[in-house]
Amino acid sequence: MKNIIVLLSGGMDSTTVLGMIMSNKNQRAIPVFFNYGQTYLECEREAVTALCKHYNKILIEVPLPFYTDMEFTTPLITGKGVIKVHHMNKEMVKNIIPFRNAILLSLATALASEVYADMIAIGVHGGEIVYPDCRPDFLNAMAQAIRIGTDNKVELYTPLAHLSIQDVLRIGTRLDVPYQLTHSCYTNSLIHCGLCGGCSERKDRFKITGIPDPTEYEYKSNRKSYKPGAMD
Repeated sequence: MKNIIVLLSGGMDSTTVLGMIMSNKNQRAIPVFFNYGQTYLECEREAVTALCKHYNKILIEVPLPFYTDMEFTTPLITGKGVIKVHHMNKEMVKNIIPFRNAILLSLATALASEVYADMIAIGVHGGEIVYPDCRPDFLNAMAQAIRIGTDNKVELYTPLAHLSIQDVLRIGTRLDVPYQLTHSCYTNSLIHCGLCGGCSERKDRFKITGIPDPTEYEYKSNRKSYKPGAMD
């Protein structure tokens, strides 16, 4: 039995990873949620709580006040100037939270020894080209650092790294992953805005695959009722 820490954000990708592990009788999931001051904290917390209830898992929440204590100005921490553009738009780089995945993976690696975990799973898919700490070279380097830093006791697990966002949805749907419980929006509202990068990616997955979208959006179309740009 492999014990696997799952970095669970409540989004579609990390939830798919959780569903994959839960469907494997040789793997045991340990869901971990990081509170790092994200603007959509309450929505993510509600999502991960509902997901853990669905899968009958105990959630570990880790406080990480670093970004807020150091007064980082990135929009997804301050909530000011969040760029609402399509997820493939180059302007998405303005929403980056610096080195986030490296920090979360490092903390998860430290936690692994306390919860007897063999692996750490992160839901990075093959289309994450905008974010430097989601790209293959970063993941490969981080995997090596985790192995070396734990004397080969812990491995990084990235089951979605070579998949498109559509393939992730198809796999999760076959596994009956409860996507209606997930949250993708960059705003702190239970109703998805329908305009930000998280929402546009979510919409594209369902539209391209033809799988019914259970999500409630404030704006159903991407751009007809909204002028693109920063959210105050």
